[in-house]
Formats: sequence, structure tokens, C-alpha cells
Amino acid sequence: MKNLKLKSIVLGFMAMLMVSVMMTSCEQTELEDIGVETPIENTEQAALEADIPEFFLPHGYEDKMSEEAIGNYISTLDTEGFEKLVLHRKVIYYFVSLDKIDVLIDNATYGDIFGANTVMNYLSSEESRLFESFNVESLATLRGCTEWQDYGNPYQVITSSGFPLNWPICKRFQQQRRTCTRWWNPNLTYTSYRAKFLGYC
Repeated sequence: MKNLKLKSIVLGFMAMLMVSVMMTSCEQTELEDIGVETPIENTEQAALEADIPEFFLPHGYEDKMSEEAIGNYISTLDTEGFEKLVLHRKVIYYFVSLDKIDVLIDNATYGDIFGANTVMNYLSSEESRLFESFNVESLATLRGCTEWQDYGNPYQVITSSGFPLNWPICKRFQQQRRTCTRWWNPNLTYTSYRAKFLGYC
């Protein structure tokens, strides 16, 4: 009788131990799942609510377009259009860093937006290879610039959320601009633009 009681106690203890191990294991799996998903969602949300980085207008626009026309042009840009102008700025500064800005300007036509093809067309294979890792801000900060100022009225940009089903999202931005010294002539200036995220429509 005593052996039977002892066996039942031991079996009960083992059963409780197995249940507690299983429950702990399940809780860890749930925590791990949450830990993996949260940073991804936070990253995507941060990307949606980011400012549009500093960019330059297409070649010649600043010299020949009125302020109103420039404002209208910028307000019609979508995400892809802004990305091209941000890359356009990087290409210009890269040519400046190589002391080849004259090559770029001499071969440019009104309305050109410089991109990866521009780099490959006018630079050596080694220079083209190094373009990807070029830090545009390392050179841009050397230029004397004024403070950022709001320009025009807030406007809307339709973009894709990326999750869960690439739903379109309407975002509001405030266009901003500042004046900086031109790289080839310190007596001349140029205008640099960016767009500050204000919230969703």
C-alpha cells in the first residue's frame, strides 16, 4: 500500500513537471515571435513617417522657372520622383568631389535628372564603382547654407504602405528650402529642397 502511494506521488510529480515544462516552452515561443515581429513593424512605420531627404531640382529649373512653377512641380512629385531627385543631388556632389563638375554641366541639357547612368557614362569604372559608397553629406556639410525655411503650402503624396497588401497611403508634407554657396563659385548660390513629414491625410 505504501509503495502504491509512493508511486502515485512520484507519477503525479512527474506529470506536473512535464506540464510546467510544456507551458514554459509555449510562452517562450510566443515571446520570441513577438520579439521578431515588433522591430519589423516599427521599421516600416518609421519609413512611412520619414522626411523626404534633401534634393536638387532638375538641371536648369532653378535658373529658368518661377518660384510658383517650382512649387507646382514639387507638389506633383510622387515617391519615385523624389527618389530620383535625391539621387540627382548625390551624383552632382560626387562629380564635385572628383573635381569633374564641369564635365557634368557641359554635357547636361535643360531638365536633366542625373542618375547611375550619368556616372557610368562620364566616369571611369573605378570611379563608378566607388559612387555607391560615396557619403554625400560629408561634402554637403562643407557648403555654407542658411537655415531651412517653409516654402509654399503643405501638400499630399500618395505612397504604398508596403504592408499588408501595398495599400495606398496619403501623407502630408511641408516643402522646405535653404540657400547654399555654389561649389564652383562662392559668389553664387543655389537652392536646396527637402520635404518634412507632417502626418497622414
